[in-house]
Amino acid sequence: MRFVPVAIVLLTAGSAQAGEPGRAYYRLSPDELTAQFTAGAATQPPAAAYRARVVWYENALVPRFRARVQSILFRGKTFADDGSFTNRFVGFSALPSQGRTDTSWVDGQPAYVLEYPLNYPLFGSYRDELREVVPGVWIGRVWNRTNGKSIGWFILSAP
Repeated sequence: MRFVPVAIVLLTAGSAQAGEPGRAYYRLSPDELTAQFTAGAATQPPAAAYRARVVWYENALVPRFRARVQSILFRGKTFADDGSFTNRFVGFSALPSQGRTDTSWVDGQPAYVLEYPLNYPLFGSYRDELREVVPGVWIGRVWNRTNGKSIGWFILSAP
């Protein structure tokens, strides 16, 4: 039996597939993500299944490492034509909710906003704001809507 160090498994799990359109955004700093988000648009809601990658987690000792660990389990979101969505995790989908176009907390411009019922055990206090930056790639900013603080950033990529 071969021994594989856990650190290697954590760093390679959930890695991007070659040619994935959102890959160019994975190493951007929070300031660069903000600039790309601000330049993006929310002209129409996402529709279909998107792969997700958490790329920055605020207030973590090692923000990119924590984001990578979260990306191991969080695999994406599936959007329906009626604006509803469901989160996808390794092996299951859960936490359905509804999205809408609303004002972004980043810059006051339109964004596609995803909020969960406050009584959800996970993500109940979360507010995701999405903007499409290139066709099929959305940058998401995550907020704690109870205190208005940023939680992090993620990228959604069409398969």
